[in-house]
Amino acid sequence: MEPLEQFKIEYAKLAKKYGLPSFEEINADIFLQDFLNEKKFVPQSTLGFVRGRMVDMLGSWVNYLHNFIMPSQQSAIWMKEYQALTDDDRTQISAMIQEMMILQRESVVLGLEKDETADADFIKRSFVLWKMNKKKLLLLAKKSLENWKKKEEETKERFGY
Repeated sequence: MEPLEQFKIEYAKLAKKYGLPSFEEINADIFLQDFLNEKKFVPQSTLGFVRGRMVDMLGSWVNYLHNFIMPSQQSAIWMKEYQALTDDDRTQISAMIQEMMILQRESVVLGLEKDETADADFIKRSFVLWKMNKKKLLLLAKKSLENWKKKEEETKERFGY
């Protein structure tokens, strides 16, 4: 049996036992299937693996978001992004970072404790948080895109191209 199929079977058992989101729901955002197909292995701890992949995804967003509140002054791109935001936007971004960082640090503790029930609880909570923050991230991404389009229109008007 392929590693991915083995993983799906094991995850389905645990999802039923702990009331977790389906493999398909989680896979849609953290790309478990792609990762498992690439690595061709079945992790020893199914829930520990899912927790780790969730934390990796959240960590990527924390790094991205951090640039909106503390941009490198040596980056014209991030300075433009920063200037397009309001204080309220930055407050919301800081709150998202705070929530995601708590989960990241909690995951470190869980990785050391090796508790399946705690991993399941973590996955449920972080998935709910992710769904809430995903909506906010979409609004932020759209605002950023509009900012860049606005600048492009201004450049076209100014320079005639």
